[in-house]
This record gives sequence, C-alpha cells and structure tokens, in this order.
Amino acid sequence: MSDETIDTNTTIPSTVTVWYKNITLWTNVVTVGALILTHNFGVAIDPQIQTGILAVINIILRVPSMAVTKARAKSRNMAIKAKMIK
Repeated sequence: MSDETIDTNTTIPSTVTVWYKNITLWTNVVTVGALILTHNFGVAIDPQIQTGILAVINIILRVPSMAVTKARAKSRNMAIKAKMIK
C-alpha cells in the first residue's frame, strides 16, 4: 500500500443545464421563426432544404455539449479510478 491519501468523498461531477442552453428549444425556435416568415412574407422553402437547414443547426448546437460530455467523462473516469484504488 502506498502512503497516498485518497479522498473517499470523491463525487462524480454533474452539470446543471439551464433552460436557455437547451438544444431542442433553440431548434424549435428556429423552426417557428421559419414558419412565421413563410406565413407572413410568403417565402416558400423546399421541405428538403428545410430539413438540411435544421440538420446543420442541430449539429452546430450539439458541438458544445459534445465537448462538455468528453470532459465530464474524463473526470468521471478519474473519480472512479480513485475509488477503485482505495
């Protein structure tokens, strides 16, 4: 056994999500905005183009959450390893 002290109160980090960072919310806001533009100004966008635009927006909005997930996974793995060593 080594002389290192391991914190037995190590917790697995978690994140708190605030409402304005919700990906689904912003995707729906963009969709409703497009519907309002179509209704008020008569701008017709092909459904296939609409789907492509929503897919790109979804990817852009998910990139930050993927980075956070990777960092969270790394710190979680470190916490689990620390508990296993004890």
